[in-house]
Amino acid sequence: MAEETYFELTKRTTTVTKNEIAHLSWHNPMLTVRKNKRLNFLEYSYNLECLDRNLDFLESSLVCPTTSPATEVCKADFLKSEMKNADFTDMLLDSAFWPHNEALTQEMTGITMCKWSPQEFLRSSSIVAVLNNIGGVEFFIKDKIVWKSILNLSPYIIKVLEHNKKPECFEELKESVYILETSAICWAPELNSDGSCCFVTAQKNGTLLFWQLFSTMDEPQLIGYVATNMEDMSVIRWIPKSSDTFFIIGTNLLGQIFAYDLKLENSGIKLIKTCCLWSHKDRMAAVALKYLKINDKTIFITSKHRHLLVQAIDNDGNIVSQYLNNINDHRISDIVYTSDDRNKSTTSEPDTLCWAVNANNKQSS
Repeated sequence: MAEETYFELTKRTTTVTKNEIAHLSWHNPMLTVRKNKRLNFLEYSYNLECLDRNLDFLESSLVCPTTSPATEVCKADFLKSEMKNADFTDMLLDSAFWPHNEALTQEMTGITMCKWSPQEFLRSSSIVAVLNNIGGVEFFIKDKIVWKSILNLSPYIIKVLEHNKKPECFEELKESVYILETSAICWAPELNSDGSCCFVTAQKNGTLLFWQLFSTMDEPQLIGYVATNMEDMSVIRWIPKSSDTFFIIGTNLLGQIFAYDLKLENSGIKLIKTCCLWSHKDRMAAVALKYLKINDKTIFITSKHRHLLVQAIDNDGNIVSQYLNNINDHRISDIVYTSDDRNKSTTSEPDTLCWAVNANNKQSS
């Protein structure tokens, strides 16, 4: 292989404290830097010759929203009386209960993840969905150099989900909070025939909510829900199979990975079956859920700390083959694909390794 040479076009800096980790994502032509309390956006033009003169280059930022569907529930009357020490400790350590205190909410709320809508959803711009660590989901769009909120999903979640509005003990409060708060989000990769797009929220109690969003973003519609046994999902991913069938891949902090085989019907969402992709509670949470389509198989790729896990899955959710390898002594932070959808690189600090997946499911570095 011929040696390749790379040149630095421009350099920008953003402050990252020693107690936080910066996450990078690319959504053409926007580079997003996600930190604990803020999203920094670096928007490039296609005229690269102007970068050294700071032309055609826009910088903007978005402060973490502090909305939560559990705000009112967390202000239950029983909290004004005496509490068990264990319950009081949970109220302070578990971010799900932080909405009970406004000062705590303002100081400690951070961004858990951000997901971009498909490129073609809006003609002029894309929408970024932001999930915070108190279970709130809010949608933003760029207006010149300012990011403005166009939809807060919390009121709609409160409206459609049955919950105890006036809990009388900590266990009842916890049940209501886990019903209302969201732990993971994802978009459908393709639009519906009417130009709308599906959006999925995974609630802390394990329920998957499927929303239909239109480009006007004025009134989201709940088209269905699926109850699962996986609480507090950390990452979910929509993997299409056909025009009306798809997988939702979900993982939790215990390290388990499940695939939910689903079908989109006129009456809502139907769960065909649940497929276990990784049953071990190894506490190695997957931070990236990626996939390739090769022939009639789905090549599912994820990381387990410093291990790379590759599975070939058929349309019924069965694991045809599996590959697990220890990459190096550093935790894998992300998995990125090249444009031909055949190669991927796994990034860990301080090394970057490149791997190729061919049609025969063989891996080479």
